[in-house]
Amino acid sequence: MQKFASRVVQAVKFYPNLHPGAVERIEPCSLFRLENFTDQYRLRKAESHGVYVPNQLYNFVRTNEGATLLHNRYRHPSIAEGRQVLYAGEAFFNNGRLEWWSNGSGHYQPDADAAAQAALPLDNFYTYQQVIKGEHRRRPVGKG
Repeated sequence: MQKFASRVVQAVKFYPNLHPGAVERIEPCSLFRLENFTDQYRLRKAESHGVYVPNQLYNFVRTNEGATLLHNRYRHPSIAEGRQVLYAGEAFFNNGRLEWWSNGSGHYQPDADAAAQAALPLDNFYTYQQVIKGEHRRRPVGKG
């Protein structure tokens, strides 16, 4: 049996900032860029050689250029400088390991169906509604 490449093209969805007044000016050098090394994540600041191990909850955005930017205090529109994004949400890390992530962003409200655009492991994805219910803490066997 001969296999053919799929001709289905998945459209990329861009998410606009739904609350433009929520953008606070921040220094871009205070943001972290996410890097993955064999399921161990590291954070790097712009214009810095330092590498940090993520170990808490972060807000993240995936920019239209494909970079994943994070911060533990700044809101999504500030991280993205008010621009549209490929995805936005929350990510929780434990000693460099991604425990879970979600589409929790009231400013961008990304669809769960487009979670692959975040470029994070889908096995660790929970919808914002699941996070509110605490389902991310009751990880089923085989998930993540």
